[in-house]
Amino acid sequence: MNNINGKEMLDVFSERLKNNFAIHCDENLVNDNRDSFVSYLIDRGLISSNMIKRYAILEAFEELQKNHRLLKTHAVAILAKRFNVSERSIWNVLKTGK
Repeated sequence: MNNINGKEMLDVFSERLKNNFAIHCDENLVNDNRDSFVSYLIDRGLISSNMIKRYAILEAFEELQKNHRLLKTHAVAILAKRFNVSERSIWNVLKTGK
């Protein structure tokens, strides 16, 4: 978003999102914290379940590679079992990347 309209749109989005989240917290007696904010974004449909799946898989894969230095095939099998999805689904997420 490198043009003025994109910047303005981002500013409006950000400001309205913060205000609406604050109202949500007040009305529902919810703590204003990161976990509540993430839940709010999901509940409002601003973060899709597909995006959550992709992010979780990519982050978990990166952690496995970094901390355990596993072969990709082994890491994919572990993630498929952990997330209860097919190995093919894991491979598809890894293939498309971030």
